[in-house]
Amino acid sequence: MSLEIEKLGGSFFASSGRDTIIYQATSYPNSLSSVLSILSDTVLNPLLLESELEIERQAIEWEINEINKKPEFLIPELLHEIAYPNNTIGLPLICPKDRIKSITTQTLWKYRSMFFIPSRILVAGVGVDHDQFLYQVERYFGQFNSVKPHLIDSLNLNLNNLSNSSLNHPSPSISNQTTTSKSLLSKAFATSANYSPLDPSTGQALTSFDQLVSARPIYRGGEFRKVHSTENNLAHIYVGFEAPSVLDPDLYAIACTHIILGGGSSFSAGGPGKGMYSRLYTNVLNPHPEVDFCQAFHHTYADTGLFGIAMAVLPEFVNKVPQIIATQLDLISREHFNGGITESQLRRAKNQLRSTMMYGLESRLLQVEDLGRQVQMVGYKKPWIEVWQKIEALTISDIHRAITRIIRPSQIQTGGFSGEPTIVASGRIEKLGDVKQTFARFGIGSS
Repeated sequence: MSLEIEKLGGSFFASSGRDTIIYQATSYPNSLSSVLSILSDTVLNPLLLESELEIERQAIEWEINEINKKPEFLIPELLHEIAYPNNTIGLPLICPKDRIKSITTQTLWKYRSMFFIPSRILVAGVGVDHDQFLYQVERYFGQFNSVKPHLIDSLNLNLNNLSNSSLNHPSPSISNQTTTSKSLLSKAFATSANYSPLDPSTGQALTSFDQLVSARPIYRGGEFRKVHSTENNLAHIYVGFEAPSVLDPDLYAIACTHIILGGGSSFSAGGPGKGMYSRLYTNVLNPHPEVDFCQAFHHTYADTGLFGIAMAVLPEFVNKVPQIIATQLDLISREHFNGGITESQLRRAKNQLRSTMMYGLESRLLQVEDLGRQVQMVGYKKPWIEVWQKIEALTISDIHRAITRIIRPSQIQTGGFSGEPTIVASGRIEKLGDVKQTFARFGIGSS
C-alpha cells in the first residue's frame, strides 16, 4: 500500500477528535479511483496486526508522557472533563495510561463493529467530477454492510466493574491536590476510574450502543486545582462557560467575541505586532509584564460549546487573575462608553472572521474537511455567501445578548446557558483565591 501511495504522488493521513475520525487523501483528479480504493481498503479492511499495535502502544505512552509536560495541551483536556463529567465530550481524548494495555486487536475489532457502520460514515470530495465521484464511492464503499452492535460491555473494557462511588461525580466538582511533581497533572490522567460514560440523569453506566451515540452532553461546571512546581515557574488558570453549539444562531456572535478578546503570548513568534489590537493584548498583556499568556478560547461541537479565557502568570501575580478575567468578561457585555466593545473593534473582528473563511476556500484540504463536517452536523453545505451575510449582520447588541446568555443567564428569560464556571488551575497557584466569589461581585455566574 505504501508503494501505491508513493506512485500517486499525493498524501494520505488520518486524524481523530472528540466527535470524528477522519481519513483524508490529496492527489490528482485522474487518480480518483486509486485514491478511493486505498481509502476504502484502509477504512473497511484493515489488518490490525499485533506487531503494529504494540508499536502504537509504545508511541501512545511516549506521547502521554510528553503531553503531561505541556499545560497548553493538558489543561484544555481537563477543562472538558470537569465541565462535562463522565459524559460525551467530557470523556478523555488523551488515553488514560492504565488503559493502554487494554487496547488489543480484539478491542479494536469490536469498536469498529459498533462505530464503523454505513449510517455513520460520510465520504466527501472536492475538486472532482461529481458524477464520477458518486460512481467510484458506490464502487468501493457500496457493498459495505454491518451488523448492529450489541452491548458495550462486550468490549471487555470493564466499564461496569467500577464501583458506584468511583463513577459518581459531584456537581460542581472541586478537587484540590498538592504535589511536587514536575509532570503537570500527570496523576489526573493516570487512571481510568472516572472516565466511563454515564447517564447523567441516573449516574449509571451507559450499556447500549444506542444509549451511547444518542447521549446529549450535560454541562456541570466545577473546579480543579493542583499546586505543584513547574520548570517555567508559572501558574496556569483556565476559566470556561457553557456556550453555543455549531447549530446555535449565536455561534457567529461568539466567534466574533472570541476574536475581539483575542490575546496570545508575551512572546510573538515570527516578529511582533500580530493581534496587538485585541482587547486581551491591550488590556492585559501589554500593561502587565507578569502575564506570560492570556488568550480567549472557543470550542464548538454539534450540540454544545465552551467559551472562556486562559492565562499563565508569575506566581506573585496569580491573586489578580480572577479580577482580570472577570473584568474582561464584564466589559464586553457593557456599552462602549463604559469600556465595552466599540464599533471599530466589531468591524475589525468581522473582517478577520470573513478573511479567515475566504482564506479557507483557497485550500482544498480545508474545503473537503469543512464540507464533511458541515454535512455531518448541519445536513448541508452552507454557501459561503450565507455565512458572509450572517457575519456582516452582526451588531454590538448581538454580542451583548450572546455573552449575557453565557455569563449572566439569570438576566434573560429564555435561551440562557448554565452560567456555572469551569475552573482549572495548575502550577504555582497557592495565592489564587476564590474565583467564583470574585465573579459573583461582577454578577457573573449561575446565580
